[in-house]
Amino acid sequence: MKLHRLMATLVLCLVPFGATAQKKDWEKSLAEFQANSRTCNGAHSSAPPSPAEQIAACTRVLDSYWLGRRESKHDNVGRRYAHFYSMRAQAYTRLAQSQNRSGDRAQAKASYDRAIADYTTIISRHAQDLGPQLTAQVRQTRGNTYAMKGDFDRAIGEYSEAMKTPDMRRPDVAMLYTLRDEAFRQKGNYDAAIADHAKAIELAPHETHDVAMAHTRYNAGQHRQAVQSAQRALTRNDLYAPAVNVLAHALVALGAREQALLQFERAMLLGGGAQIQRFQLALARHGYQVERSGRYDPATYKALKACVEAGCRLLE
Repeated sequence: MKLHRLMATLVLCLVPFGATAQKKDWEKSLAEFQANSRTCNGAHSSAPPSPAEQIAACTRVLDSYWLGRRESKHDNVGRRYAHFYSMRAQAYTRLAQSQNRSGDRAQAKASYDRAIADYTTIISRHAQDLGPQLTAQVRQTRGNTYAMKGDFDRAIGEYSEAMKTPDMRRPDVAMLYTLRDEAFRQKGNYDAAIADHAKAIELAPHETHDVAMAHTRYNAGQHRQAVQSAQRALTRNDLYAPAVNVLAHALVALGAREQALLQFERAMLLGGGAQIQRFQLALARHGYQVERSGRYDPATYKALKACVEAGCRLLE
């Protein structure tokens, strides 16, 4: 009898101990999930996480029990998964860009492919959770990733598919046309690029679209039309430095050297030190002796004047 009482007492003591231990494990698991979520979202206690840290944290979140836990019947778990897949894809993209800068092209391609795979997972598994508009945004981002990888045909396909989304806002459709134009331009298909730019301007008139059109016409050798597009941008915003920049280049191509030099100087005045540095770097690439000081000094003026007179193309 005494033995039975002793065993019963032990069981009663152990039950709360087991429940307490289980509670602590759950609290620890939840705290780790929350910490990984913050890192995956780009937050960090001292500095932003590296792409590798972010990828690892996102992977732990996606593998976690807590991510799929439904808090209420209205909780959209699919959107949560889509968000963290998207954050991991963005981290893979940043990693690829870093690998490209260091010259590791093979690793960069693999990282871009992993980013694309995550966007594909979102579209294939969670399109219904996101709805048509957000799914179109994911397609657009996947298209951007293909473009960064250099696969312009697939980028064009993504933008074209996203355009089919019903009830999209005109500025959003205009952006898709602008992105598709850039992909066409990279392939050397200037006619298709110009057609897309014209559509973007029709849908959402803005100086950025005019300047993009000017760039495309400039690269297509349509220098007079490039001048017209740049001037149209400046009628919308006469302080828009990119429009002045492309106008200057088109004038060089047309042989209007003095006007071009004035427009280059105007672009530097509007763009400030950052624009001057870009010109100085371009001049150095063309073999002119200039320092990248961000100041429009006599050496920079001399090099720029010589470059304009020689008909050099600073945009390239």
